Amino acid sequence: MRYIVFLIISELLFSNINISGDGRFRTRFDIKENLHQNTNDLYHQYRARINIKSNIGGDWFFKSKVGTNSVAGMTKIGDSEHNGPGNENSHRPNLSFLELYFGRKTNGYGYWIGAYPLKSNPCLDLHYYPDKIVGIPWILYNNSTITGFFAYFFLKENKINTFISIDQNSTNKIEEFASSLDDIGVTNVKNDNYTIGLNTDIKKNNFVLSPYVLVSFGEGDQPYTAGIELELEKLFDIKTSISHYQTNNSDYNANHTRIKFNFPHINNKVNFFYDLALKNKKSASYLWLSYSFNIYDSDLGKLTISPTIRLQNGSFTEQDYSRSIFEVTTQIKFN
Repeated sequence: MRYIVFLIISELLFSNINISGDGRFRTRFDIKENLHQNTNDLYHQYRARINIKSNIGGDWFFKSKVGTNSVAGMTKIGDSEHNGPGNENSHRPNLSFLELYFGRKTNGYGYWIGAYPLKSNPCLDLHYYPDKIVGIPWILYNNSTITGFFAYFFLKENKINTFISIDQNSTNKIEEFASSLDDIGVTNVKNDNYTIGLNTDIKKNNFVLSPYVLVSFGEGDQPYTAGIELELEKLFDIKTSISHYQTNNSDYNANHTRIKFNFPHINNKVNFFYDLALKNKKSASYLWLSYSFNIYDSDLGKLTISPTIRLQNGSFTEQDYSRSIFEVTTQIKFN
């Protein structure tokens, strides 16, 4: 047994495999109000994620991320809705492959397939979650990951990112045969749903323009979403960006605007953004403000503590809705 363990450790040490990850613990005070009730709750959450990466040569690679496939990958401690072998405190989260993909990455082009990360963007929030839109629904509900195919290439100095996501798979054809001479057989045909995405960053003087386009097709009327983000020149180390996106299909027309700031303060970091979204004459707004204290930083990892305020007013599914979140998140990352 000791010999087997020694062989496994030796293989990990001398093969081209990199293991990294992160862990979080969060204390949150959550206030919700709507037309029918008001609630407030103090609770605690935690998560851990492990990344495994390997390069096999010839620019070919494999990557995976193991974690809990829940909202933001978090688990609420002592939650009565989860079942453990004992009391509420005995519940432990299940693990899934949040990411699992492989492909090829070169200086001029690249492509991969599987469940791969897709960086959060309001265009994705608006397109995939038209009933939520404001805040960070792509991060919360998709864990910034999508399944399908991805490729990039360069057009002059601009990197063009493209992807096809497999949104919903259906049985494409079902034939029901007649049970008697008086019956008529029925054939049901249904299409799968896909989304094609395209985005790039265009540097112009001291500005960066980032257009984003998403087109879904398949069964029924699928949405089309497009917009642009403008990143301004840094002023006093303040990074500022403004974005606007629009989406529509036969059921709704919606748009999303965000203004965002982030800047360093001593060895720490401030993040702020404000969302305003409109959908079929209804509106919702969202404010995020966080201050990340850099507790420890080294070549092996990093420890931060981040007090955060999240404020939402308005909802597209609930009347007279508001939510206020006050939380402190401690995070450790290791390389």
